Amino acid sequence: MLEKGSTQELTEIVTKENTADAVGNKSVFVYATPFLVALMERTCIKLMEEDLDSGEVSVGTNINLDHLAPTPIGNKILCRAELLEQSGKKYVFDVKAFDNDKLIGKAIHTRYKVNLDKFLNNI
Repeated sequence: MLEKGSTQELTEIVTKENTADAVGNKSVFVYATPFLVALMERTCIKLMEEDLDSGEVSVGTNINLDHLAPTPIGNKILCRAELLEQSGKKYVFDVKAFDNDKLIGKAIHTRYKVNLDKFLNNI
């Protein structure tokens, strides 16, 4: 079982494919916010894996994100998620992203663990 304060880190290199230009903001070759959100979610998903039983997955329900600084192509982003609280099936994370030692993004992200079959049957 995950304990408060548990952490997970993932990294990603900024490429042309994950820039603002790639999502329609032409000629803006810096890391795009949608990719920052995705990296933060993946980091939290990875952290939750050990708490999931067979047939369970986690789903995101909220993210309150501040994208604080641009990151150019070629730089490596480090994303760190920390479990702030867990209550039943609800997990709340403090997530931060860094370009070298510079904070480029921070978020509070909420996820729930759910039974995949039940979840998909409710669509």
